[in-house]
Amino acid sequence: MVIIYSSDTIRGGILTKVLKREQIDTSLINTIVALRDSLQKHIPKIIIIDIKNSLSNEITTLKNLAYSLKESFIILLGEPSIIASFLNDIEAQGLDNSLGLSDPLAPDVIVSKIKESLSSKTKNNEYNLEKNLKEFLRL
Repeated sequence: MVIIYSSDTIRGGILTKVLKREQIDTSLINTIVALRDSLQKHIPKIIIIDIKNSLSNEITTLKNLAYSLKESFIILLGEPSIIASFLNDIEAQGLDNSLGLSDPLAPDVIVSKIKESLSSKTKNNEYNLEKNLKEFLRL
Protein backbone atom coordinates (compact mmCIF):
# COMPACT_ATOMS: atom_id res chain seq x y z
CA MET A 1 0.00 0.00 0.00
CA VAL A 2 1.06 3.57 -0.73
CA ILE A 3 0.22 6.24 1.81
CA ILE A 4 -0.21 9.76 0.45
CA TYR A 5 0.02 12.64 2.89
CA SER A 6 -1.20 15.94 1.50
CA SER A 7 -2.92 18.77 3.34
CA ASP A 8 -4.03 19.96 -0.11
CA THR A 9 -7.09 17.84 -0.90
CA ILE A 10 -6.94 18.64 -4.61
CA ARG A 11 -3.29 17.57 -5.06
CA GLY A 12 -3.87 14.53 -2.85
CA GLY A 13 -7.01 13.63 -4.74
CA ILE A 14 -5.23 13.84 -8.10
CA LEU A 15 -2.45 11.53 -6.88
CA THR A 16 -4.92 9.09 -5.37
CA LYS A 17 -6.99 8.94 -8.55
CA VAL A 18 -3.94 8.42 -10.79
CA LEU A 19 -2.48 5.67 -8.57
CA LYS A 20 -5.80 3.87 -8.25
CA ARG A 21 -6.19 4.00 -12.05
CA GLU A 22 -2.83 2.17 -12.18
CA GLN A 23 -4.26 -0.36 -9.69
CA ILE A 24 -1.94 0.75 -6.91
CA ASP A 25 -3.57 0.48 -3.49
CA THR A 26 -3.49 3.93 -1.86
CA SER A 27 -4.63 5.70 1.24
CA LEU A 28 -4.95 9.51 1.31
CA ILE A 29 -4.30 11.22 4.63
CA ASN A 30 -4.89 14.96 5.05
CA THR A 31 -3.71 15.65 8.61
CA ILE A 32 -0.45 15.04 10.45
CA VAL A 33 -2.32 13.54 13.41
CA ALA A 34 -4.02 10.99 11.14
CA LEU A 35 -0.66 10.27 9.48
CA ARG A 36 0.99 9.65 12.85
CA ASP A 37 -1.85 7.31 13.88
CA SER A 38 -1.63 5.42 10.59
CA LEU A 39 2.16 5.00 10.84
CA GLN A 40 1.83 3.62 14.37
CA LYS A 41 -0.42 0.87 13.00
CA HIS A 42 1.38 0.13 9.74
CA ILE A 43 4.63 1.22 8.09
CA PRO A 44 4.01 1.43 4.32
CA LYS A 45 6.39 0.27 1.62
CA ILE A 46 5.99 3.64 -0.06
CA ILE A 47 4.90 7.00 1.31
CA ILE A 48 4.33 10.20 -0.61
CA ILE A 49 4.67 13.34 1.47
CA ASP A 50 3.38 16.51 -0.17
CA ILE A 51 5.00 19.40 1.71
CA LYS A 52 3.81 22.12 -0.63
CA ASN A 53 2.29 24.99 1.38
CA SER A 54 3.22 23.33 4.69
CA LEU A 55 4.23 25.50 7.62
CA SER A 56 7.71 25.14 9.09
CA ASN A 57 6.45 23.41 12.25
CA GLU A 58 4.49 20.94 10.08
CA ILE A 59 7.63 20.20 8.06
CA THR A 60 9.57 19.58 11.28
CA THR A 61 6.88 17.17 12.47
CA LEU A 62 6.88 15.39 9.10
CA LYS A 63 10.68 15.02 9.27
CA ASN A 64 10.38 13.49 12.73
CA LEU A 65 7.80 11.04 11.42
CA ALA A 66 10.03 10.23 8.43
CA TYR A 67 12.87 9.17 10.75
CA SER A 68 10.81 6.09 11.66
CA LEU A 69 10.40 5.06 8.01
CA LYS A 70 13.74 3.30 7.47
CA GLU A 71 12.13 0.52 5.43
CA SER A 72 9.93 2.79 3.33
CA PHE A 73 10.57 4.52 0.03
CA ILE A 74 9.78 8.20 0.61
CA ILE A 75 8.71 10.52 -2.20
CA LEU A 76 8.67 14.22 -1.32
CA LEU A 77 6.68 16.75 -3.32
CA GLY A 78 6.96 20.52 -3.07
CA GLU A 79 9.34 23.44 -3.42
CA PRO A 80 12.93 22.51 -4.42
CA SER A 81 14.65 24.32 -1.53
CA ILE A 82 12.38 22.77 1.10
CA ILE A 83 12.75 19.31 -0.46
CA ALA A 84 16.55 19.63 -0.45
CA SER A 85 16.59 20.61 3.22
CA PHE A 86 14.14 17.81 4.14
CA LEU A 87 16.17 15.19 2.25
CA ASN A 88 19.45 16.36 3.80
CA ASP A 89 17.97 16.05 7.28
CA ILE A 90 16.51 12.58 6.82
CA GLU A 91 19.60 11.30 4.99
CA ALA A 92 21.69 12.50 7.94
CA GLN A 93 19.56 10.14 10.05
CA GLY A 94 20.46 7.19 7.81
CA LEU A 95 17.45 7.19 5.50
CA ASP A 96 18.76 6.96 1.97
CA ASN A 97 15.72 5.55 0.21
CA SER A 98 14.03 8.80 -0.75
CA LEU A 99 13.30 10.96 -3.75
CA GLY A 100 12.33 14.60 -4.10
CA LEU A 101 10.17 15.88 -6.95
CA SER A 102 9.56 19.59 -7.29
CA ASP A 103 6.56 21.24 -8.86
CA PRO A 104 4.75 21.06 -11.14
CA LEU A 105 2.93 17.97 -9.90
CA ALA A 106 3.80 15.11 -12.27
CA PRO A 107 1.63 12.08 -11.46
CA ASP A 108 3.07 10.00 -14.35
CA VAL A 109 6.62 10.41 -12.99
CA ILE A 110 5.41 9.47 -9.52
CA VAL A 111 3.68 6.34 -10.87
CA SER A 112 6.84 5.23 -12.69
CA LYS A 113 8.99 5.75 -9.56
CA ILE A 114 6.51 3.77 -7.46
CA LYS A 115 6.48 0.92 -9.98
CA GLU A 116 10.31 0.91 -10.04
CA SER A 117 10.43 0.79 -6.27
CA LEU A 118 7.84 -1.98 -6.02
CA SER A 119 9.58 -4.10 -8.67
CA SER A 120 13.00 -3.70 -7.03
CA LYS A 121 11.55 -4.67 -3.63
CA THR A 122 9.99 -7.76 -5.21
CA LYS A 123 13.31 -8.75 -6.82
CA ASN A 124 15.16 -8.22 -3.53
CA ASN A 125 12.59 -10.30 -1.64
CA GLU A 126 12.86 -13.11 -4.21
CA TYR A 127 16.67 -13.02 -3.99
CA ASN A 128 16.60 -13.06 -0.18
CA LEU A 129 14.13 -15.95 -0.17
CA GLU A 130 16.34 -17.95 -2.54
CA LYS A 131 19.45 -17.14 -0.49
CA ASN A 132 17.74 -18.15 2.77
CA LEU A 133 16.54 -21.43 1.26
CA LYS A 134 20.03 -22.25 -0.02
CA GLU A 135 21.52 -21.54 3.39
CA PHE A 136 18.86 -23.65 5.06
CA LEU A 137 19.44 -26.54 2.66
CA ARG A 138 23.22 -25.97 2.87
CA LEU A 139 23.63 -25.61 -0.89
